[in-house]
Amino acid sequence: MAIFNGDKEEFKKFFGGYCRNKVLAITRSERQRYNNKCACCGNTAELQAAHHRGFERIKVIELILDEKFKSDNTYSVDLNEFEQLFIDRHLPISRHFFFLCPSCHKKYDLGLICEKDIKVLPDEKNTSNYVSNKSNNHPLQRRKSQISNNIKYEFNDKEDLYRCEDETIQQYIKRLLHLLFDNKMISEDLIKQLQNKNYCKTTFDLEYPLLEQDEGKIRPSGRNRYYTTWKLDNTYYVCSQWWKDNFAIYDKKLRSWVEKFIVSNNL
Repeated sequence: MAIFNGDKEEFKKFFGGYCRNKVLAITRSERQRYNNKCACCGNTAELQAAHHRGFERIKVIELILDEKFKSDNTYSVDLNEFEQLFIDRHLPISRHFFFLCPSCHKKYDLGLICEKDIKVLPDEKNTSNYVSNKSNNHPLQRRKSQISNNIKYEFNDKEDLYRCEDETIQQYIKRLLHLLFDNKMISEDLIKQLQNKNYCKTTFDLEYPLLEQDEGKIRPSGRNRYYTTWKLDNTYYVCSQWWKDNFAIYDKKLRSWVEKFIVSNNL
């Protein structure tokens, strides 16, 4: 078992290059799907894998170090464990990278290109995980039907925890919470956090707690802020205040939360 002992800057100095090469390796097959056509300008070039803003390679390294290997001001890092965590934090590949020519990659990193200007190929793997189930009871086949506590949401793979590209944020939140509760994947401590306003604001950019048990608190200022036609686990009201203009922010924050959940639960 290989162990690194030192500070964060030393780790990045000695292993930053290795992590860069690992990114090249794990993105190779997805990059090839673009046939050397830049996802932004469409020009033919040798494409580069551009991390989504906020999920850059160095940030991912630092996050893993601080979450898993920090002891006071030093780090004791099991390198094999770090490598697996680093790979997992970049999955699924299509939701963490854009595939751009060098020019567009530089412009994107400088903030000169917006994500809405980048054309992303459909996620073959993600689509197959969900659409392969042809049952009309499958949550992604019932776009306008009510989410029900009478339906069992089965957990097959950690990919199930990510948002499908054709799900709205509201649909995704309902499915994700049912998935976690139905499969007893959520701790009592986390349930308490999801009922904490400050935690939900920081974690999801919500103005209200995600979960609420007290019916007297679901209509602040006389307006419903929670779904009232169903209750999660027949116990919790779920916040409905996910604004369309903040979709990109919610999507990133939810993805980050799910990734941390996957790592902390060794899924």
